[in-house]
Amino acid sequence: MDRRFEEARHRPPAWPDRGPRLYRDAQARRRHRGGPGWPLTGQHPDHGAYLVEFLPRPWPGPLGALFSDGTLRAIEALIDEERGQPLPHAVLAHGDFDPTHIFCAGGGYSGLIDFGEIRGAEPAFDLGHFLLYDEASLLPALLRGYGRVEPLPDGHGRSIIRSAVLLGLRQLCRCLGPPRHRPLDAPGVLARARRLTALVGQSSAEPGGRMPSHGS
Repeated sequence: MDRRFEEARHRPPAWPDRGPRLYRDAQARRRHRGGPGWPLTGQHPDHGAYLVEFLPRPWPGPLGALFSDGTLRAIEALIDEERGQPLPHAVLAHGDFDPTHIFCAGGGYSGLIDFGEIRGAEPAFDLGHFLLYDEASLLPALLRGYGRVEPLPDGHGRSIIRSAVLLGLRQLCRCLGPPRHRPLDAPGVLARARRLTALVGQSSAEPGGRMPSHGS
């Protein structure tokens, strides 16, 4: 056993050392940043195009079977409201921020994980994403900690709810449309429709921007 271990320990690796090649590739990419494709640009010409990308045409399409007329009118108003908001620049967002991506160690919160969806987005995107998936009423505590680092603007509650609704609507429309074509009675579709209905109700009840409690 000891002899085999020593032989294995001194055996060269079965794969080449990729470190120098990766470094050279990175250097080459830096040298070519002034060429085609640089600087990086967004996928959509503006925020409005992103908002309506997956909405059914004609409106409301299959959404008419999932939401009441009142909820659909409220969703339309939120879309119009978001498109009318001044958006001078995007911010760097985690892109998939929810309670499952807050890493805990030693009984405390130690950081964030899973940055595979990182992107440029509107300022409330991450907090809206968190609210969309927040089934444990953790957002108020998150906002208290967030506010110690970056003061939240006036009306942030409504902005967060609006962002949650529009993100959830985008995801729902992608499920219902091509190529997925999920049935209207699929559990995930029904659950998302219920969540959006609740969030739209919160948005209508909180015009002043106060962050409502979960389930209110």
